[in-house]
Amino acid sequence: MNHNALIDAVKSALSAPGAGESLRISLTNSSGTLDLCMGNYKSENPTEEISNKPPRIGDYWSGQGGYYAGIMRDGSRQWHLILAVDAVDVTALGDQCKKIIPSVEIEIKGEWGKSNSQIPGEFSRRDGKNNTRLILAADPENKIASHISSLLIGGHKDYYWPSECENNLLFANLPEHLKPEWHWSSTQFSANRAWNQGFEDGHQDVDSKGCRYAARAVRRILIIE
Repeated sequence: MNHNALIDAVKSALSAPGAGESLRISLTNSSGTLDLCMGNYKSENPTEEISNKPPRIGDYWSGQGGYYAGIMRDGSRQWHLILAVDAVDVTALGDQCKKIIPSVEIEIKGEWGKSNSQIPGEFSRRDGKNNTRLILAADPENKIASHISSLLIGGHKDYYWPSECENNLLFANLPEHLKPEWHWSSTQFSANRAWNQGFEDGHQDVDSKGCRYAARAVRRILIIE
């Protein structure tokens, strides 16, 4: 079942006759069955509430387009870091039966960029938004940076390619939402190499820009500018 079909199926189930009865929604594939929600429900279509208050680290942040990874610092600046994820919203009556079920985790694979090409500007080990801006200014067709910056999830279009340290925060706080393999960061090391992150053991290293690794998308909410 594709994403749109799943949303339609959930909405149909929630608007069916029998408000107040027990509802169970399950997804089944070759790996098994996942129960999305069980309990009493109201007969109404789900809507995702937008919350400006961060949830517990590791939880989906309602209305903010992803999982909450925690607070990132860069000098005096601080921001909430959010790992991009597309989601199906299943809203039911009562806190015990209100869940946001992620359906598609946003990931892209490709080369970091052109080898033997030093992108000008001051790249940051912490500020991936700045790095993404520098990469796109020098190479607007960069596969990873252009894909991430074009994402539109839940009304948000401010996603960027995480930096070396932002990737490390993702590994520390969201390991269950990351594939255990090498991922590029947006932090350039030299004309030929850039920083990457092992999401299996947390190791960080530099590698040739021509290598093909995965990359994730993040967005931020500023706390202190």
